[in-house]
Amino acid sequence: MSTTPQDVDFLELLERRVKEAADRLSALRAENRDLVARIAELEAELEAADEATVAAPDADALESERQAWLDEKDEIRRRVEALAEHLEELLDEGEDEDEA
Repeated sequence: MSTTPQDVDFLELLERRVKEAADRLSALRAENRDLVARIAELEAELEAADEATVAAPDADALESERQAWLDEKDEIRRRVEALAEHLEELLDEGEDEDEA
């Protein structure tokens, strides 16, 4: 069996295409590794962002807490004013007794 020039040309073309395909496959594998690594990074960032979002109180919770503080402040002010009035009354009674 003899090899013709056409057979040699065909084999050279086939060899070149196989090499190109192998090179392309290697490049795609490298790109795939890079993309898998990037996906892992992005998933980690997303998870961290989700955890931060869950940890952050929402606006309704903040408003509710603010209102609770305001209510407590008003209650304390009311009690202090009542005590101050009572002390003033005691002082007035003490002055009246001193004058008598």
